[in-house]
Amino acid sequence: MPAMNAAGGIIFCGATMAFAAGYWAVHRRTSRVIAFFASDMIYDGASTHFYGTGSPDPLRDDVSLCSLEAKSVRLFAWALTRGTLLVNSSKASTSRLIFPRLLLEAAKIRPSRSQLVCAWKPLLNEAASIRISEVAAPFNALREDYWLLPDTSEKTAFLEGIDRAWLAIIPLVEEGWDRFKNLVGNCP
Repeated sequence: MPAMNAAGGIIFCGATMAFAAGYWAVHRRTSRVIAFFASDMIYDGASTHFYGTGSPDPLRDDVSLCSLEAKSVRLFAWALTRGTLLVNSSKASTSRLIFPRLLLEAAKIRPSRSQLVCAWKPLLNEAASIRISEVAAPFNALREDYWLLPDTSEKTAFLEGIDRAWLAIIPLVEEGWDRFKNLVGNCP
């Protein structure tokens, strides 16, 4: 919870294991690259995620998980502000994570903070603006028991607007990845 609270609160971060682990890793580690593997949040196969099979926890009715893609781009941007590149090293054909794809074997790259900022500057600028909007939430976003907050139309509309803003900048992830590959040489 300290990592998610430092990033704005669980209600904005997304209350599921993949995001909690991501925020924790960015908060507590100094890794330049963190690779996600088997965390695609797609539940239509025999082996669907890091713990094999099970119920689709991220698909439960939870106000913090209305858009896994929005929460994914938020985590990606948060990591970049901390000098960390998040990549998806899964070999699955589909994923709810919007991170650039990079094979696990190739995730040994060590980008500098300036390379990350240079490659994703447009995304970081938009993300900073969205985070400023989050601060204006009509509720206490740092409540760890966020599910006890009343589900008012104002709260729902606010969260939907924030998710739409994050979703709108997803194309900047791929544009930044292209710039990044030119900066550090072609990544596989």
